[in-house]
Amino acid sequence: MNKSKKTFLILIGAVIVGILWRLLYLWQFSASPLFSHPMGPDVAEYDQWARQIIGGQWLWRTVQIHAPLYPYFLAFLYWLTGYDFIWVRFIQLLVGLAGAVPVYFELCRGQWRRPGLTALIFAGIVLIYPPLIYYQAELTSEVLLLPLLALSWFLLRRRYYLAGGIMAGLAAITHPGTLVFIAGELLMLALIPRWKPRPALMFLLGSLIFIAPVVGYNSYLEGRFVPIQKNGGLNFYLGNNIEADGTCNVRPGPDWEYLTRTTANEAEKLGCGMDRIYTRNAFRFIRDNPLTFIRLCLRKAVLVWNWRELIAGADAESIRYFTAFQRYTAWSFMVVGILGLSGFICVLACWRKLMEYRHAVWWLVSFWLLQVITVTSGRYRTAMLYPIFIFAALLFGEFVRRKRFRPVLLTLVVLAAALVVILPRAPYDARD
Repeated sequence: MNKSKKTFLILIGAVIVGILWRLLYLWQFSASPLFSHPMGPDVAEYDQWARQIIGGQWLWRTVQIHAPLYPYFLAFLYWLTGYDFIWVRFIQLLVGLAGAVPVYFELCRGQWRRPGLTALIFAGIVLIYPPLIYYQAELTSEVLLLPLLALSWFLLRRRYYLAGGIMAGLAAITHPGTLVFIAGELLMLALIPRWKPRPALMFLLGSLIFIAPVVGYNSYLEGRFVPIQKNGGLNFYLGNNIEADGTCNVRPGPDWEYLTRTTANEAEKLGCGMDRIYTRNAFRFIRDNPLTFIRLCLRKAVLVWNWRELIAGADAESIRYFTAFQRYTAWSFMVVGILGLSGFICVLACWRKLMEYRHAVWWLVSFWLLQVITVTSGRYRTAMLYPIFIFAALLFGEFVRRKRFRPVLLTLVVLAAALVVILPRAPYDARD
């Protein structure tokens, strides 16, 4: 049996194991009453919007608090499956698997030795990593966000700048945080390796094909400029106020209702939107407490890598650790985070490797930066997972096997990464 055929059979076997692993999770989760009854912030709102689309309301009539692409995708799944949630969630998991395919094949084309090993390690992590399975089975926008970002990365590496921009634009109307990724890519395409504006312009044009109609329609509805969604100022405020601890510390309940009610009253008095009030209060905190703000940003920069899956609004603890699948694999990011952060540091220390994987570096950094600006959570970290997996695979496939780093230096890098991932105590842990 030749080497390529052996690799193909290994990959097919791994995919089968990955699908069975996902079916095991769905089987355990199906025992929950929440499996077929979407509840909680974000999840219930996506579900309601999707049902409105199926009911005949093809265009939204007021500016929504979420970006539009995922509700349309969810509506399609509802129509296709007849609201059968086992199929809805399973198809989402298959979409998530498909999103990793272009990354796998691009890693196989790496310019360094043994790229196939790096690609196989990446594929293995994608197939078995439990938190990714959990998030891709949930009714949230991250289901589409990660595959779209993967396609954009793949196309940018192949120098299909217009198509890469289209995928990034679709990702932006799935989750507006992608705009940070787009802005950085525009600068990088224009300046690296030398001033060349055409790739940046093609990428910008592609991204605007879908972003511009959404922004234009929202602005038409409001009679003023409105971005992809409203209420974006809320996360900015939650992460930047005098009581902020780096996470989504205001949980659904009395505190959440009080914050929403007081902000709505203030917005009504001033005749403006709630977004403006949230943003103004956050900037006021930054202006009045610059040192506290800096310490808070540093704390969030570390918490992004915390081994715990920090809770966001839609990640109710009643479902986060409902299944044995989740409870017994809660330590998963401890391993992947240490390896991924170590590989990321190694790539930064090698100029040639940094240039080869600069798009993956910015992919990771942009969504890391987004959480430093706003709030951290395991779900918001999902957009970073593929580049983390890439750098974890590179650590094995390149730096360890070829011993690019001396053993002592590599050990220090891994220890430093372990300290960042393991030691900081998260202010909120669902298992406490």
